[in-house]
Amino acid sequence: MLNTFLFFVILLTPACILNLILKKIFPNDKDETRKNILFVVIYFFILLTWIEDCSGLVYDNKYTLSYKVANYNYSIKALSFINNIHLGNTKISYILRKNLFKQYRNIKNDFNVRDYEAIGTFSNINEDYIKINSKYEDKINKEYKQLYLNELKDNLDNYVNRNNNLGILRFPEYKRTANRGSGLACLLLDLHPKVYSVPNRIIFYPQMALSYLNQANIEQSKETINELTEILFNFEVVLNQEKNNNSADYKNNKRDFYRIFNKGKNKDIMSYSYPVFINKYPEAIILMSKDIDKENICSKTDVFDYYLESLKYGSLENPEIMRIIKDECKYNKE
Repeated sequence: MLNTFLFFVILLTPACILNLILKKIFPNDKDETRKNILFVVIYFFILLTWIEDCSGLVYDNKYTLSYKVANYNYSIKALSFINNIHLGNTKISYILRKNLFKQYRNIKNDFNVRDYEAIGTFSNINEDYIKINSKYEDKINKEYKQLYLNELKDNLDNYVNRNNNLGILRFPEYKRTANRGSGLACLLLDLHPKVYSVPNRIIFYPQMALSYLNQANIEQSKETINELTEILFNFEVVLNQEKNNNSADYKNNKRDFYRIFNKGKNKDIMSYSYPVFINKYPEAIILMSKDIDKENICSKTDVFDYYLESLKYGSLENPEIMRIIKDECKYNKE
């Protein structure tokens, strides 16, 4: 009953306020048509996404999160607009990013310490950083870069502990676009902003791991080899957790989840998918071991297995890696 009441409050309050504002702007009856057209445009193409975000979380009994997530989604859209007009490395863009970070942490703190969705909401910040790093590289604001890297590493370290998957904020894009129907519906869905969602655990882990490998200043050491090896192997931990939970994420994994996720996505994000993860991490581990831990390199058969598996997905062979696996270590996977 409370949820239904709050739904109507969320649905009707913006409409009433908008109607009052437009009446002030168009006080004459002869302007009624223009007022109604403007009402429809603003309500359905600007306010409706905010309303959907709020309402969805109200029905998930996440009352305190509803407004926070809706506002967070609009902040993401504002930052995306700034990036699209090529102002992604300006002072105003970093003001927006720091505000987005503040909103993200407020949302994260509203979840239980074991809830995956708290980390999942970092996906937008992560994706934004991937894009600006591809475009601006060393010109990125150093203070923001450190802020991002600290949070990235913290989330990566705690990822396997975030095993409580609530199943909220989960509207996979491939499902939302699969049942569009008519050409008019297709047009409207393309124009209308998408409600807020986060990627599933299996998709997001490789993306964060590759973000860390590509963006962090990683030093060559035996400690780093162990760290990267643990990150690589933790993917299996996440996969087994989802398997044991019989989650929809694990079931989607059987349908080439990384291909579904990457279809139509930004080409920079496509470089952060599972096949790339099981190629680049073993490559980094093996090459680093060759330089500073050569006596133990041939014991890393599990790492070799990942690398060889990645070749099945179209990754190009690295001649030096193959020489180490096949010639130096005489390893052939059964």
